Amino acid sequence: MQILAPAQIELRLAHGIGELPHFNPDFENPDLEPAVPEAVSRWRKQIGWADALIISSPEYAHGTPGSLKNALDWLVSTSLFTGKPVAIIGVAGRGLHARASLIEVVTTMDGCVIAEASVMLAVSRNLTALEIAADAGMAGRLSVAMVALAGAV
Repeated sequence: MQILAPAQIELRLAHGIGELPHFNPDFENPDLEPAVPEAVSRWRKQIGWADALIISSPEYAHGTPGSLKNALDWLVSTSLFTGKPVAIIGVAGRGLHARASLIEVVTTMDGCVIAEASVMLAVSRNLTALEIAADAGMAGRLSVAMVALAGAV
């Protein structure tokens, strides 16, 4: 998506979601051992760095994949999401439940879902990033979405 982003926008992919342990609020209590796992600290630093977030997720069993929900759960007790602009990108016709779930979770966490930056793309098969960028319709919608997200920062 970086090739579709305006020059002033730097995109970074978040890494390590699959390394996060199952969410356990006991880790949040500083009087208990063990402390927050290192993978969680790295994840939180990535989110803290970002001025805004783009969340793109497949839908499984009418919802958000467990690994993504787990990653978001690790942010609940922090202020990292508070007021942060968020775009939710999905696949039209196959992602409506995941989208609704993500909107609910993000707003509950005090994130700010930017409607103009959240798009559903008409995708009929698995596409590479270059194929999406080469499709004028999808590329145009994503570019507009990124400008809207940047404007919300």
